[in-house]
Amino acid sequence: MPRIRVCLLALACACPGLTSAALAAQQQLGTIQGTVTDQTRGVLPGVTITVTNLDTNISRTATSNETGVFRVPSLDPGRYRVAAELQGFKTATQTDVVLSVGATLGVNFTMAPGTLEESIQVRGIAPDIQTEKADVSAVVEQKKITDLPLVGRNVLSLAALQPGINGIPSTADIFANEQGLGITANGVRDTGNSTTVDGASINNSPWGGTVLLVPNVEAVQEFQVIANNPSAEYGRNSGAMVSVITKGGTNTLSGSLFEFHRDQTLRSRGFFETRKPPFRRNDYGG
Repeated sequence: MPRIRVCLLALACACPGLTSAALAAQQQLGTIQGTVTDQTRGVLPGVTITVTNLDTNISRTATSNETGVFRVPSLDPGRYRVAAELQGFKTATQTDVVLSVGATLGVNFTMAPGTLEESIQVRGIAPDIQTEKADVSAVVEQKKITDLPLVGRNVLSLAALQPGINGIPSTADIFANEQGLGITANGVRDTGNSTTVDGASINNSPWGGTVLLVPNVEAVQEFQVIANNPSAEYGRNSGAMVSVITKGGTNTLSGSLFEFHRDQTLRSRGFFETRKPPFRRNDYGG
């Protein structure tokens, strides 16, 4: 009997951790949803919706309900092709649908009578207004990560450039293997921040603060910074929420090289210097 009680107690302690891990993973993923109608604006139930990631070629399917609404949750950020099929109607397709981290994207279809072999294609859609969420947030996409200068190749330093975020000097202990985000939001100290990578916390404590590990800039696909009014799944923290998504495998082989160069010609002479001392530094890798 005592052994059974111990097992039950251990299971009870483990369940909240599993639940929180699942909820944290949901923060990183996106959702594509929408409504399917005919040309008379009547809703169409039973429409097969196929969502295909253009980078990985992985597909997910859903079916519109009696009100013509469909929803495909838990999608990795990236480029998608969304197709709608129903017997007696032309296949409708929207390509180059870009889904960002933590976003809920609306993709609506108006289907025309015809055969499934006939198709109507729309390339790209207008940026969607997030009506399901009231947070103040911004997404740092791949182009910004690649093009903007990074101090020490710390990709999280770009969080300080987002609306509603205040940059501060890092408060991390110089003798510890930790780094500060260097940001605050809502008048809260940086200990109120929360940072996750692919849904896993990289904070140095259960309640946030400095990060134990800064992701390699080449491994990051994009990240979202929520400055104010986060949705309920974040809970607990009252500062900035940073959700990082790492790159996944694709059908193409790719890589990158980098070099940072500094020498004495790139600096001015100090007030007490008679001449600039020789200096040259090259930081390179791949």
